[in-house]
Amino acid sequence: MLKSVKVAFVLSLPLVMFAAGCIGQTRWITPVPENHSNGSEALPPACYPSWSCSAWGNCSAGENQRRTCADLYSCGTNEGKPAEIQVCTLSNEQKYLLNAKVSDLSGMSCGMEVNVTRYGYYTYAKQWEGNITAFRIDVTVKNMGLTRSEQDFNVNANNAWLRYGWEIYEYSPDGTLTSGAVPSGMVKRGYLLYKGVPNNIGGNVTAAVGWSDFYSTQISSSCIHEFVLQL
Repeated sequence: MLKSVKVAFVLSLPLVMFAAGCIGQTRWITPVPENHSNGSEALPPACYPSWSCSAWGNCSAGENQRRTCADLYSCGTNEGKPAEIQVCTLSNEQKYLLNAKVSDLSGMSCGMEVNVTRYGYYTYAKQWEGNITAFRIDVTVKNMGLTRSEQDFNVNANNAWLRYGWEIYEYSPDGTLTSGAVPSGMVKRGYLLYKGVPNNIGGNVTAAVGWSDFYSTQISSSCIHEFVLQL
C-alpha cells in the first residue's frame, strides 16, 4: 500500500529555509553576497561624496574663472564633482584695468595738482558706430587753493592731445574728464580719450591732458598740463 508523502518547496529571498536531517528541523541561512569570500569580514559601508565648493574667483585675462571643490566625506572619487572652471566675459572696463599701465606721474602748475594714474588702450561701444578703440589716460585734478575758492580746468581739442614723433592724435569728447570749476581742496577725476592711436607703437608719447588758469594779485597766466608716458 502506497503511503502519501507531502513535499514542500519553499523559496524565500533573501532567506532560504533548509531542511536538515529530518522533517521539522530547520534553520535560516542568509545568502552570501557575490565577491564576498566568507562571512567573517564585514562589508564596507557605501560612501557617497558630498561636494562643497568655494565662490567663483574673478574673471581672468583669459576670460575664465576658477573655484575649488572638496568632498566632505573624502570618498576618494570624483563622481558627481562640480566644474571648477568656467568661461566668463570681461567687460570693456575690466579688460582695460587688467592691461593698462599704472602710473604715479604728477605735476603742479597754475595752482592745480594733476596726476596720471593709469593709461592704455580702451575699447568702448558707441551708438551708431559700434566698438571703438582709443588711447585712454586716467587723471585726477586737485585745486590746491593757492589763488581762489574755485579754479577752472578746461579740456578740449586745443589743450588735450597725444604726440608720438611727428604725429598728433586728437582728443575725443567721449571721455569722462570734462571742463569745469574745481573748488579749493577738491579733486576732479575722469579719463581722456585720444583717437586713432596705433596699438603697435612703442617708446614715449607726450600727452596734454587739459588746461587751467591762474589768477593772483600779481600775475595771471594759464598752463597746459603735459606728461611723457612710456608705452
